[in-house]
Amino acid sequence: MQVQCRDRNPLSLKILFARKESRWLPFICFLVIGCGPNVSTIDVPAAKPYLDQHLQIAATAGFESDLLEDFGQSWADQHGAKVSSTFSPILEFRGDIAIVNAAELPAMAESGQFLPVPSSFLNREHALQWDGFLPDVSGLLASWQGATYGIPLRGEGRVMVYRKDLFEAAKLAPPRTWEDFVAAARLLAKPGQPSLPVLPSITDAREAVFQGGANLRRFGARSFGMHTSLETEFLLIAACYDRPAVNQGEVGSRIPDEQMTDRLYSFLYRLKTAEPRINAPAFRHAFELMREMQPFRGGNFGTGHAALAIVSLRELARYQAIGSPVCGKIGVAPLPGATFTYDFDTGERVPTRSNEVNRLPYLGSDIWYGIVGRNCANPDMAFAFLADFANPEKYGAEMITAAIWGAGPTRSLHTEDRVRGLWFGYNLTPRETESLVNALKSNLATSVVNRRYCLRLPNQEAHSQAFDRIVRPALKAEKADAVKTLGEVNDAWTALWKDIPDAQRKRWVEGGHGLGSRTRP
Repeated sequence: MQVQCRDRNPLSLKILFARKESRWLPFICFLVIGCGPNVSTIDVPAAKPYLDQHLQIAATAGFESDLLEDFGQSWADQHGAKVSSTFSPILEFRGDIAIVNAAELPAMAESGQFLPVPSSFLNREHALQWDGFLPDVSGLLASWQGATYGIPLRGEGRVMVYRKDLFEAAKLAPPRTWEDFVAAARLLAKPGQPSLPVLPSITDAREAVFQGGANLRRFGARSFGMHTSLETEFLLIAACYDRPAVNQGEVGSRIPDEQMTDRLYSFLYRLKTAEPRINAPAFRHAFELMREMQPFRGGNFGTGHAALAIVSLRELARYQAIGSPVCGKIGVAPLPGATFTYDFDTGERVPTRSNEVNRLPYLGSDIWYGIVGRNCANPDMAFAFLADFANPEKYGAEMITAAIWGAGPTRSLHTEDRVRGLWFGYNLTPRETESLVNALKSNLATSVVNRRYCLRLPNQEAHSQAFDRIVRPALKAEKADAVKTLGEVNDAWTALWKDIPDAQRKRWVEGGHGLGSRTRP
């Protein structure tokens, strides 16, 4: 029986919590509950410590303008302050607070324009409850060269979605591996009817950044970061083949030496040599798999013209919205994995134990942080704003509940059984809600010690542009060679360092893996 799509969120939480109407919630509760007993005292109005002060916030492309404006206005009303927001390319920061993703944070921190998070915020007693954040979110991805700069505002989440009706008709199970994913795409594709969405593209907002667009906000809030990028999908695939997932129990309490660290953590760059690895066997295999997918691309999952896809939580929420052509037809599953990996030294294929599926998480491409500028007139005010935004008992929880923002987990609490209701906003059946949370847990894999991360370098943006410029046309070409294509990317990345001293390059590469030491106050 097809699920009837309806609003499963009590009191329309996705509206009340996500938009400006949230400030009317106390009034609504008053009307529902009644006046209550008479009181003989009058509450003193709350103090407004930031009365008439101005906070300027600049976000890079990818963060939702509506989300920032809604919270900013509510916070300003509460504190008697004025909050204004703009969108600007990375390193063109002007203001008090910058909101950036995990890949952009190192460039901002390296510029020396930003303040580390106050040590008091990291204490257990602080309302922000720092120790409740996921370790990667509050640790490596929030830091640069040993100092914590970012307050986590919004997490990420990606899942595989598929049309349950089409899979049932074809007697197919959800793909377990990327090879299964390609096979399902091939089987479900028909002449004139692709089974996969179009090749992931740079969003309109990011195109504006690359081309120097002046007014990013004209693209609208929900175009920012809406889709999984080509680079992200490519690396989600490559991570599974690059190394077996290693659990904490397999490592024990040993402190890794240089060789072990190199073998465990080297991903896009080799830690020992600071040389790029983008042409290693796992990346070549990812390229070949994406080439195999290309003939079956061209559909649109949201309009019912594709059978399966890798999507962000924002896309999932849009597909499950009331009136969507695919609402109630969607199955949710973990991202595919691999049944073999490539040996780090020899490059030979190594089967997984007992044909188990190896899923090595790739994290950080859509995790967002607030950082405070050194020239901020009132840093205490700026940090207070960010702390309230991320507060787990206030807006931090409301943002997860409101599916329209597609906010993934930032805290261990967010995927625990006792708070399963946080994910009801996606309008899924109880069974598919369970699948969604399990898929998010699979993405996080907190017991795995060698998780993979987005490229975190001060020159990361140039790396991404070079990758897209070379790989995109090669995937679309009639013929293309993985060794040649990724060799070109490798050469382009190497050329980015020609004016940067070797010692600095090594420091940056190590810092990208969380191995650097603090160098700034």
